[in-house]
Amino acid sequence: MIQILFQLFFLGKIYICGYETNSTKSIAKYWNNGVQVPLKDGKDDGFALSIYVLGNNVYVVGYAFAQHLDGAKYWKNGRQINIQIIPVRIY
Repeated sequence: MIQILFQLFFLGKIYICGYETNSTKSIAKYWNNGVQVPLKDGKDDGFALSIYVLGNNVYVVGYAFAQHLDGAKYWKNGRQINIQIIPVRIY
């Protein structure tokens, strides 16, 4: 397994986000004082890039692939929320 860590957030506890790669997939995760919290189930690739803690809420931003489609995501307390990206035309 390979662990890639992107960001550290300290608020009395240490929060780190990143991903861990097994033999076939990358799994978005964050760690709270060394305890890992998977953000994806490992069926599709996912990557956690930034973390922020506000009160009791943990926000993680990243992206994931699902059925060969990628998309921006954020997770609030481990629950995935898709970010809709709207194409813009510039004239």
